[in-house]
Amino acid sequence: MAEERKYRLRVEGHLVEVTKDVYLAYYRVERHTKTLDEKDVRNGKVSYSDLDTEETLGEEMVPDPNAESVEDKAVGNILLQELRQCLAQLPLEEQNLIRALYFEELTERCKNRHPRPICTQF
Repeated sequence: MAEERKYRLRVEGHLVEVTKDVYLAYYRVERHTKTLDEKDVRNGKVSYSDLDTEETLGEEMVPDPNAESVEDKAVGNILLQELRQCLAQLPLEEQNLIRALYFEELTERCKNRHPRPICTQF
């Protein structure tokens, strides 16, 4: 009479007896994980976390092509300040018209229906 084989897995440093199905499933996953790691090494995969330093994360080192540059933001802020200064020099009626047309996206026809000033200051 053949003795039935016992299947054990190491869990937190202790051998635990498991069923054959659990044992085979565990080692199937282990082998699959090892295969994926081997493919990564063979294909020269580099993860962002490999670029981590004490000061920055690897993800932060990769430039975002869609992000606005600091220089563009600074120039935009300067132009916005100049625009506000120029608008402040216009008569109040023209300031209100510009505010309505460009900032509130009203049409001239709609603006003319509202006799009161839309805004008094920028």
